[in-house]
Parts: sequence; C-alpha cells; structure tokens
Amino acid sequence: MVGCAVTDQWRIAGTYLESCNCLAICPCRRIGGRTGGRSTYGVCEGALSWAIERGHAGDVDLGGLAAVLACHYDDDEPGSPWDFWLYVDERGDEDQRAALEAILTGAWGGATLVQFPW
Repeated sequence: MVGCAVTDQWRIAGTYLESCNCLAICPCRRIGGRTGGRSTYGVCEGALSWAIERGHAGDVDLGGLAAVLACHYDDDEPGSPWDFWLYVDERGDEDQRAALEAILTGAWGGATLVQFPW
C-alpha cells in the first residue's frame, strides 16, 4: 500500500500502478528528484492508476474510489509538452470527483507536482 500525505487538506492511501511503452524504469519520469530525459522510443504513452483504500479531501471521503491518468509525450515536439487525460471513478459524487481531479492534477499541490514532469 502506498500512502501520500502532503497537506492536512487531503490524504490518500492505496495501490498505485504505472505502465508505459518505455523500457523500465521509464526514463522520462522524475526519479529521486532527478529530471527525466528522452523516452525510450521517442514517444511515451502510458497510464498511472490509483485504487484508493482510504483517504479524504477535507471532509470528503475518497475511500473505495479509483482514478486513471493516461498520458502521451513526444520527445521531438517543440517544448516537449505532456498531454494527459484523467479518468475519475464514476461511482464518486460530484465533490469526490472534483477532489480527485484537484489532487491528481496537482491543483492542490503536493507530490504530484514533484513527481510528474508536467
């Protein structure tokens, strides 16, 4: 189980999995504070997933929900931007889905901004 607690505003713990088309360990991700580089094949396509066993955002319970972030990166595109799409659990209500979006896109700060290259 992976836990992520960066602020008093939110906390999640559960299972985190990632996969992409690069050779392991994905060279375009930041690892241990080291900035990522070129992807293995010039284009990185992947998915990051969270199965939240327990967590909250303020008073909003996030336990039992899940999310997937699909991403795409082209080494040779000017500026090397990342494109990503976040899919949040449809079982969540509007407040739960908004909280997951804010946490996993980095809008509420925390490890997302440190770990992800975008």
